[in-house]
Amino acid sequence: MSLAWASVANVVCLMLLVNTARPQEAWITPGLKEWRRIASFGVQTSVAAIVTEIAMNMNDLILGRFLGFQAVALYSRAQGLVYLFHRDMMNAVRKVAFPAFAQAVRENKDLLKAYLLSVNCQTRSQLLHLKNF
Repeated sequence: MSLAWASVANVVCLMLLVNTARPQEAWITPGLKEWRRIASFGVQTSVAAIVTEIAMNMNDLILGRFLGFQAVALYSRAQGLVYLFHRDMMNAVRKVAFPAFAQAVRENKDLLKAYLLSVNCQTRSQLLHLKNF
């Protein structure tokens, strides 16, 4: 319970400090005037997030049902390893590729050719990595 009370105390202290530090004319009170628009957006976003989460983890549920816990653990570990490579490698590629694509668009160059070249280079590097693995 101490963690819950600490969180409540944190919010109360933060609210008091922000309230005392704000400019006098900046008093804005929340209202329920546009609650339908907010609720509509929230419901759509929540449903999309739930469906995405189920779809992303469906393979774990199916493997667990048919092959057992050990198979799910091994598959999850392998999937995590692939995800690490994808996250780290693709973050580095995106930081270079997106500005290059933007420059190609600004210079009216063939964007399809630049994209296909980037996919070719990425596929080759992954194949070489797997070959050396």
